[in-house]
Amino acid sequence: MVGEPEIPKKLLEDIRSALVGRDAPFLRFIDNDLDIKWLEEQDSRLGITRFECDHHEIYRR
Repeated sequence: MVGEPEIPKKLLEDIRSALVGRDAPFLRFIDNDLDIKWLEEQDSRLGITRFECDHHEIYRR
């Protein structure tokens, strides 16, 4: 792969604006905790979503 993918700043702004007025406790952590990674070249999936913190951390937030 050629470098790591980057999250466009516009995408983060769009996420924030879509969640205005909603209960989104993760929103203040989104800049540091949201990450995009390439799948392996031989992987046939279009993509996956994975939460890397445990369920206690998600509940705490």
